Amino acid sequence: MKKIIFVPIILLSIVVLIGFIISENMHPQTSRTPLEIFLNKAHASGEVSEAYNFAMENPDGIMNRINCYCGCRETNNHRNNRECFINPPQEQPSNGSFDKMG
Repeated sequence: MKKIIFVPIILLSIVVLIGFIISENMHPQTSRTPLEIFLNKAHASGEVSEAYNFAMENPDGIMNRINCYCGCRETNNHRNNRECFINPPQEQPSNGSFDKMG
C-alpha cells in the first residue's frame, strides 16, 4: 500500500521539477539597468517609471529649468526638479544615483 502512494508522489515531484526547469530556460534572466532595479524595488507605477526615465534620458532638459515643487529645495538642497529624481553627480550615494523624492 505504501508503494502505491509513494510512486505517484515521486512522479508528481519529477513533473513539477521538469516544468520548473523548462520555465526557467524559457525566461532567462536579463540584465537590468540600475534605474530598472531602483524602480522595481520601489514598486513604482507606470507613470512614476516614465517620469524617472524622462529625467534620466534628458539630463539637460526642461526638468533642469523647473524649480522643485515639493519643498525638498529647502530640506534636500535640490536646485531643480530633475534632482528630485536623479541625484547630481557630486551627491550620488553609494547605492545609486536615484532620489526617492520623485
